[in-house]
Amino acid sequence: MAYTNRLRSDELRHECGVRGQVQDDGVTVEVMRRVLARLRAEEAEGVEHPDALLPVNVEEELGVLDSKMIEVTTSIEVLALEADDSTASRVRALLSHCNRRLSRLLANCDTDRRGRVKELMVALREAVHKFRLAGEGAVYNASSVPSVSSVHSVHTVPSSSSSSVSTVRSASSVSTVPSSHSSPKPDKPPKKEKANLKQVDFQKWGVTFSGAENVSVLSFILDAEEKAESHGVEKRYLYKGASEFFTGRAKTWYRTVKSSVSSWEELKNFLRAEFLPVDYCDNLWEEVRGRLQGEQEPIGCYIANMLSLFERLSLMGPIDEEVKLNIISKNLAPFYVKGLVNVKILSIPHLKMLGRDLENAKFRVERYDNSRRTPLMEPEFAYKGRQRRVLVHEVNVEEPEVAPLRTEPLRPRPRAVCWRCSTPGHIFRDCQAKGDFPLFCWGCGRKEVVKANCPVCRERKDKKGGEENPPLNPPNPKVNEW
Repeated sequence: MAYTNRLRSDELRHECGVRGQVQDDGVTVEVMRRVLARLRAEEAEGVEHPDALLPVNVEEELGVLDSKMIEVTTSIEVLALEADDSTASRVRALLSHCNRRLSRLLANCDTDRRGRVKELMVALREAVHKFRLAGEGAVYNASSVPSVSSVHSVHTVPSSSSSSVSTVRSASSVSTVPSSHSSPKPDKPPKKEKANLKQVDFQKWGVTFSGAENVSVLSFILDAEEKAESHGVEKRYLYKGASEFFTGRAKTWYRTVKSSVSSWEELKNFLRAEFLPVDYCDNLWEEVRGRLQGEQEPIGCYIANMLSLFERLSLMGPIDEEVKLNIISKNLAPFYVKGLVNVKILSIPHLKMLGRDLENAKFRVERYDNSRRTPLMEPEFAYKGRQRRVLVHEVNVEEPEVAPLRTEPLRPRPRAVCWRCSTPGHIFRDCQAKGDFPLFCWGCGRKEVVKANCPVCRERKDKKGGEENPPLNPPNPKVNEW
């Protein structure tokens, strides 16, 4: 069932058809997966199913296989840069599917098209070889890839081409049928040593769950299983040390269900039933469909977040890869939508690779600088921009120099003081103070003297040689009469 989940709608329809179960266009992917799983189980027991598909349309099949091989090649290139078990499982299933499809096509095509089919077979063989080198572990071991298309074609293969078919099949090594001429299988990786449960201190893992509303129970389950894997503890033993994980309200709850739990899987079901919000999957599905990529969010981070959300939705059942790709593509930021408008996206890894190419191109554009300050070794080959004629209104006219503005801070203006009442804030002609005040000169403010007898004003008048100018602020007769 795990491998059938990696096949898409058209691939499932083909796999069921070659096993005698033709699926109509209205049949859902989930139904076809269950049908294919049943047919494969019957094959394992020796039951043979006749090919019920219509006669092969060679040109149509060649076009489909070309697109499948492009997806395989692109996904393997992505795996070489970043390992991903989900992508690897998809590639493994697709390799087996292409092998079955090519074998059926080769048995039914004429001589003119046989060469093109063989070219695809060679490309498939090379893809299998690159897939083996892309990672480590059983998922990348092409010699142990279970073929989802292991049924022999009912069509008779001409004797003149039988040797070439067997040669290509043995070279591709996608089928699980052992061959005496096949290369020996590589040594199995050593099994990871499991830790003694008595020696495990779950408290040191730092994984706790309190049951609070702001804490995700699914994140807790994932953290606990990841810690168990890193410490060499089998997941089935986690429930024995589960009391070390819970605190607060969750610990009280665990004590009430402890006697009813006999495995980690049962405990996970209890946890989901108790701590998942009401209508969790429905609300999360709406959240996933509305999750837009941030303006500055890299494509790799966005896809990783979306795949994590899809993983949470797996409680509803497996989600088809086409559905995931469709949602992610629609919610991309405008920058990526514009860059990928005319590009056919084959898979999520393909989208990730294209998005990174756009990011790299944007980075180079932002760093682009056409000005060279270092001397050139061969200046005659350097780019010289076209020099256009300068227009009249573009000619710079020398403007007169303007004296720089004064930058020294201005001295604060002294605050006015009334000569009559000696109070700051007003002058004597505006004075409204009541009372008896001493005489003063309304020309200079000298006390105990009037203007006519003021020695200061008289000396000033003598120096100027004439009548003294009247003061700027003549006295207010209503105020200064006394």
